[in-house]
Amino acid sequence: MAKEKTNQPARLQEALVLHKYILKLFGCNDLEGLSRDLKDPALEGVDDEGVSKLYHAMKSRLFHNNIGSEKLLEYDRNIVRHTNEKISCDIRKYYEENKDGLLKGKEIYLLRNESRKGIGFFEANNFYPDFILWVNDSQKQHVTFIDPKGIRNLKGLQDPKIQLYNQLKTEVEPSLNDADIILDSYIISNTDYN
Repeated sequence: MAKEKTNQPARLQEALVLHKYILKLFGCNDLEGLSRDLKDPALEGVDDEGVSKLYHAMKSRLFHNNIGSEKLLEYDRNIVRHTNEKISCDIRKYYEENKDGLLKGKEIYLLRNESRKGIGFFEANNFYPDFILWVNDSQKQHVTFIDPKGIRNLKGLQDPKIQLYNQLKTEVEPSLNDADIILDSYIISNTDYN
């Protein structure tokens, strides 16, 4: 049976050959089908080997295709490395721009927090923020937990990852019995909160 022609133009993403090829590799007809399974919050973050949890989900969907898991793993590691480098570069740039002003005389350390091995918060669904920013201004120490994975998959403002800042301020910080240690947490997002 011949396909009926319509006068409506094809959407750009439907006309792109590479786009169609990628969807076919994942056994999907459209981006909605591809993203449906990949929106699970359990797929965020990296495992103990520095491989994204998303990689494992994608690998299971690609086992029957000609993309080897080695290539997918290489791609994944490049994405994780790039994300970490971008955040480090942004913080370094901010420091360079403000080292003679707001940050003058302060020691600043950016630490990569290892998933499942570093500092985690059981009360926040075993949340391991990706970075720890430590600022020592010779009077106070500011320890800030930073996670760049955004808010898209979180469950609103009451999500434990968002509420971690509140737990740090009301429970953890007072238990330290040291007014010179300030704890904070931030989730970096380029997604608008509606």
